[in-house]
Parts: sequence; structure tokens; C-alpha cells
Amino acid sequence: MEKARKILTALRNAGHEAFVVGGAVRDHLLGVSPQDIDIATSADTTVIQRAASSQGWRTLEVGVFFGVVVIVVEGSAYDVATFRTETYGSDSHRPDTVSFAASLREDLSRRDFTMNAMALDENGQLIDFFQGQEDLRLGRIRTVGEPRLRFQEDALRMFRAARFAATFGFEIEPETLAAISPNLYRVRGLSVERVRDEIDKTLIGRYAPKGLRILRKNCLLHLLTG
Repeated sequence: MEKARKILTALRNAGHEAFVVGGAVRDHLLGVSPQDIDIATSADTTVIQRAASSQGWRTLEVGVFFGVVVIVVEGSAYDVATFRTETYGSDSHRPDTVSFAASLREDLSRRDFTMNAMALDENGQLIDFFQGQEDLRLGRIRTVGEPRLRFQEDALRMFRAARFAATFGFEIEPETLAAISPNLYRVRGLSVERVRDEIDKTLIGRYAPKGLRILRKNCLLHLLTG
């Protein structure tokens, strides 16, 4: 986290908000070393690049159109993204439009589960608008906002719920679990590669049988083989 903190400080010094977000925060709270650390900021890509340059850091323009710049700090790469929001349509996974958001809260509100919708500032202060820390404590997988809408937006989230159950041994909150069935029709629109990746991660989870039971009992596997 120390290298990521340097990026947060550089962006703060440039007059912008910046936070570590998503799975890295979840893993940090669980005492697990994060594999990938993502940063969200109020700065646009030009400011992000300028702040990195002032520190002598290399940047990669791999997602500037979506407000994403990769900053390389001492050999480690970090995705730094401008706060954004998404609008979904007919596609089962990808948003129709990506717009820049006005606040951290708006950015976090678009994420899948509460445990992935938390942020840390440069001082290690937790920002938790959706009670993700409480859900971690309870071992509960719960969507941010209305579950049916979250799964309708992105059907891959149903497979991700099973994967997180397999990884952490958590239970899916009843309302979230009940939202899978009405959205099964959306699975047909997912790419085979993305679904396969989620199932592969489920299979290597410490609690793999739990994840597989969720996939089977909720007909997610049946849709792939039927």
C-alpha cells in the first residue's frame, strides 16, 4: 500500500481527491495482501499524468477514453481512474455509456457488492457508504443497492457472487440470492471466456464446494450446459 499512498499524496497535492478503492480495500481489511490496487480520483487524465510526471513516474495510456491511466511506481503498476458512473442497456456485461462522476460516493455506488465498494484515503481512513465493513464482519455478500438491478446490469455479477463465496466462505444475503433467478435470461449474453474465468476462480477457492453449490442450485451451471 505504501507505493499507492505516494500516488494518493501526489494527487492530493495537485488539489484533487484520491482513494484506494475496491478489492484492495476489502483484502486489506481481511488481512490479505492485495494482488491489484486500484485508485479512484477526482482528477482527469491530464492532471493524473501531470502529477505522475512531477514525481518522475512513467504512465501508460491504456484507457484514457474511460478516464484510466496506469502509473508505474518503482516497478509496480497502478490503475488510476477518474470517478465515473455507468449506464447499462442490452449488453449483459458491458455498459452502454461511461460518464465521469461528481463524487467518490457516486463512483462507489456503481460497484457490484458492498465489500467491494469501500475506499481508503492516504491516511488509511476508511470510507464506507454502504456498510461493506459490517458485511465483511458478518461474512455476507450483498449487492450495492437493489440486487435485481445490479444483476440485470451485469449478469457476470451472479457468477462473481458464487466466486466470492468460494473464496471467502461467505453467505450470499437472501435478497441478493433471490435476485439471481429473475436475471438468468441475461447469462446468454455473456462471453464464454468471462464466465469461464469466474468458474475457474471458483474452482480454486478455499471453499470451492460452497461456490459450486450456489452455481448449481441457482441454475447458473445448467444454463451453460443445457
